[in-house]
Amino acid sequence: MTAFIPLIKSIWHSLFLRALRERVARVLTLLVLLFSVTGSPTTVATAATEITFSGSEHLGNPTGTSITINVVPDADVNIFYEYGTISGIYTGQTPSGLATAGESYEIVIDGLQPNTRYYYRMQYQVPGDTGWVVRDEHTFHTQRARGSSFTFTVAADSHVNIILGNLDEWKQALDRMATDQPDFFIDLGDTFAMDGVSTAAQADANYLFQRSPDLMGRLSHSSPIFLAIGNHENEEGWNFDDTNPQPVFSMNARKRYFPLPTPGTFYSGNTDNSETRIIGQTPDDHLREDYYAWEWGDALFIVFDPFQYTMQNPYGAQAGEGNDDPATGDRWNWTLGLQQYNWLKETLEGSDAKYKFMFAHHMLGGTQNYVRGGAEAAGWFEWGGYNVNASNQNPVWQFDTRRPGWPEPIHQLMVDNQVSAFFHGHDHHFVHEERDGIVYQLVPSPSQGNSFGFNNYTNSPYVMPNGILSNSGYLRVTISPNNALVEYVSTFNGQVRYTYMIEPNGEPTPAPTSIPTASPTVGSSPTLTNTPPATQTPTASSTIQIGETNILGMNYSGMANQLAAQQVTLPQSATIQSLSYYVAAAGGQLRLGIYNNAGAGPGTLLAQTAAFTPIIGWNTQNVTIPTLLPAGTYWLAFLPQNNALTGRLAFSGSLRYYTSAFGTLPATYSNSPQSATAHFSMYATLSTGPLPTNTSTHTPSNTPVATVSPTRTITPSQTQTNTATATNVFTSTPTSTFTPPATWTNTSMPTATQTSATGNIIQIGETNILSLNYSNMGNYLVAQQVTLPQNATIQSLSYYVATAGGQLRLGIYNNAGNAPGSLQAQTAAFTPVAGWNTQNVTSPTMLPAGTYWLAFLPQNNNLTGRMAFTGTGRYYGYTFSALPTTYSNSSTSGTFHFSMYATLLTGTPTSPPPAITP
Repeated sequence: MTAFIPLIKSIWHSLFLRALRERVARVLTLLVLLFSVTGSPTTVATAATEITFSGSEHLGNPTGTSITINVVPDADVNIFYEYGTISGIYTGQTPSGLATAGESYEIVIDGLQPNTRYYYRMQYQVPGDTGWVVRDEHTFHTQRARGSSFTFTVAADSHVNIILGNLDEWKQALDRMATDQPDFFIDLGDTFAMDGVSTAAQADANYLFQRSPDLMGRLSHSSPIFLAIGNHENEEGWNFDDTNPQPVFSMNARKRYFPLPTPGTFYSGNTDNSETRIIGQTPDDHLREDYYAWEWGDALFIVFDPFQYTMQNPYGAQAGEGNDDPATGDRWNWTLGLQQYNWLKETLEGSDAKYKFMFAHHMLGGTQNYVRGGAEAAGWFEWGGYNVNASNQNPVWQFDTRRPGWPEPIHQLMVDNQVSAFFHGHDHHFVHEERDGIVYQLVPSPSQGNSFGFNNYTNSPYVMPNGILSNSGYLRVTISPNNALVEYVSTFNGQVRYTYMIEPNGEPTPAPTSIPTASPTVGSSPTLTNTPPATQTPTASSTIQIGETNILGMNYSGMANQLAAQQVTLPQSATIQSLSYYVAAAGGQLRLGIYNNAGAGPGTLLAQTAAFTPIIGWNTQNVTIPTLLPAGTYWLAFLPQNNALTGRLAFSGSLRYYTSAFGTLPATYSNSPQSATAHFSMYATLSTGPLPTNTSTHTPSNTPVATVSPTRTITPSQTQTNTATATNVFTSTPTSTFTPPATWTNTSMPTATQTSATGNIIQIGETNILSLNYSNMGNYLVAQQVTLPQNATIQSLSYYVATAGGQLRLGIYNNAGNAPGSLQAQTAAFTPVAGWNTQNVTSPTMLPAGTYWLAFLPQNNNLTGRMAFTGTGRYYGYTFSALPTTYSNSSTSGTFHFSMYATLLTGTPTSPPPAITP
């Protein structure tokens, strides 16, 4: 045995050396290959001096085939960039160029592929060194193709070094946006501190401050930044003739450090090259770069400028404006100028994008000379055509004389060309308004604490319910072919505080993974029911999906051990393969299943998944046994283990639920579940096998939820004994018919004091305690429609309070064209308590049979009522005080009603009516 040891050692040594030689050869071959591809060193020599950068890698002007990178080194260095489509593998390289200390160095990488993610890194070398320093890898995306999904972010009024802004909060917001990995970030101004700036050097320093690696550099290395001008950038037209022209200083600093679009084949924009004091990257570049537009995926983006062509100061010396230009004129001063107006018109008319977004620091005109507001002021001045006085009263059409030769006001131009949304800043908090089908979105400040800014939207009738929120945060917008999801993200914790969807223009592209309609959130008026995709003809993949494939807007949790099921329609026979459920916040395990239909609810279990631990986002699980299902009605079911699990919900569709211990789903669904008008983000994927010969398109009917106004008839006796029953008379007012189920019961029955034998008292409205808490209605006058079946005298009004806060007023209005009209009676202001609150009206009034509106006006956002998304409602902003004698004729309508009712006398009783307390 020992004789073989030297031989074994010799063989092992030979094999080891051969393997080593082969490995070295492979490494050398790889190095040669890499060197031939990049043409540059691939290792860093030891003699390489590291430097700092006042302006780190900053991306701008992305197109389908190029990207611009701007840096500001603190020492002279040679720079080149490597790039490729795979992280760590760089197949392209720019030429090396000398960057001067303290100056911006800008290069364009071109020849790229559209709709592609690229990875890049910088290498630099101090002249005289033999080695190169390699910086971190970053990324960017070229122009998205139509039909793609992507994300961008928007913020406004960071106000750091301008007053109000908090530096640490601004950094935190930038970090959160970087985590979102948006394709780009749009900043709406009041970002660069130009108030009081008197030299070009000071302007440069203030712009470069925001470019630092510790501020915008946290984001801009991988997300290009687009800028809109704010008033604190001080580029108003009336300031161009100043001795120290801040507009020129500001533009030159911006052009030096922030590459922005110039008109060409990819971007359109301002072609005005006449201001020779503007100095760009080349001697003949005098372009202002103040307004521009581009398309990305399915969206058109337009950034416009309300400042540079406004030549007279309408508001005087305030907010950083000097006293050299006294106030003159009025809100008609604010203008785009004819050239920019024509460009805007041509840009909108020339685009067939599914989404059209406009961005600016503020609109033209506004609710005051300093331009506050959004949708409320959309009918006035250059924006809307009407002149109003200083109190915004007495509208008179003056557009034709104030803007002779201009075709139409801006808002009408937006309506005519299907603008989806106008994102604006200036007012320093979050407000979601809608007018004429256009979203007017006030973008919050990312860095102003929990403030409400200037809080000047409380009287706007266009604010969506719960649509006024405090700072701080930013907007994250996710575009897909079938909807645009807008989310208000908190700076402080990254949570989504508010969300809604914007529908595309025209018919969305059919896709088996989406539903071509947006679903509302709490805070908007639901108009949709749970319908399958509009087109469910199987694609070549032989699969279809049924259910809700959109990410809905409302978070919903607290459903541990509740087996919930929502109704769907399968248009043809298919085999169930998997079930998918969207999770907003994870917790515990989850099971999914599908039941057949039995009467008006789920019946027998047909397929289910195993228990799994979900993650945030879509969770798709195969069913344990794929099962062939005939066409028909089914119920998608889910069973959470933990109350922390949060799904996404909308209050439309048919839902059933009951308590069931977490485990294997029951073979038969309960025959006595609870019912609700709701559905979750959940769908099933089924296989149809070979393509069928029948390729007809199935469009399920959309049956609206009936508006039900229960009229409670109560018959008290002369002796006011407490022993009779109450009868619900349901009056269905919309187009569909509501039939109460045989097992209908009231969850909040009146007490035994409500019965008698003769019948002098009736109640109209909602006497049940509804299930959904609803608050944030301070200074909103809310009204809901009811029907009075006979003549009666109003005695009192009752409102259910889940959480008390501030004071409350109640009233009743008559009907005027399917909206509230004149005030008939009201209560005095009172401080409500939790539970039912009944208040006598100040003047009992005889009301004829007909339609009425019960109204309530909370003083405080903390006051919480109970509501359901059925019925017909109206609301508008109104400061807490005595109710107005006439309801606003420009209120917002919605599908909702609250736990509120009126008590009326139908005759003359021999003694006062009893107190009635549901």
